Amino acid sequence: MSDIVGLFLTFAGLSLLAVGGGDSILAQVERDVVDRHHWITQAAFVHLYTLGKLAPGPSTMYVAGVGFFVDGIGGAIAAGIGFVLPTSILVFVAESFWQQWRGTQWKSAIQLGLAPVTSGLIVAGVFALVSAQVSQVQGWKLVELAVLSICIAVVALRTRINPAFLILGGGAVGSLVMFV
Repeated sequence: MSDIVGLFLTFAGLSLLAVGGGDSILAQVERDVVDRHHWITQAAFVHLYTLGKLAPGPSTMYVAGVGFFVDGIGGAIAAGIGFVLPTSILVFVAESFWQQWRGTQWKSAIQLGLAPVTSGLIVAGVFALVSAQVSQVQGWKLVELAVLSICIAVVALRTRINPAFLILGGGAVGSLVMFV
């Protein structure tokens, strides 16, 4: 199977698991592209994810960056379309049923059940990113970066600062921690 077909099929399957958004499957994306297919390194994955969060537009389009690493422009297009097309079709089809279920116990039960699933999947994604950093940094540098992460989380939860500024600031402080 060619890399372009593999990229499309991998991201098409992953997109159907993205309950609550693309960040909910971050851990699985990392396992598939780094461990299973060996398309990119763990460090490259973290960098692409960070760039995806910083860039304008959908933050999950870091998948196009993965595709570009694997097979250039064609890979980027295959990964991007693979990640967007299946869920777009699913939403289009499911929307008619969803409207018919307005006010029913089924709809409420589904919404109630998906909230903790989404939260758990996002936490798994956080652990995937943290494990990538732990493998690269040791000792006091790791403690300093952990404190930085906690501080940024508190600022993000307590203020309305644009996350792009937090990413840029965290990158600057992280660079200082690593090189000082």
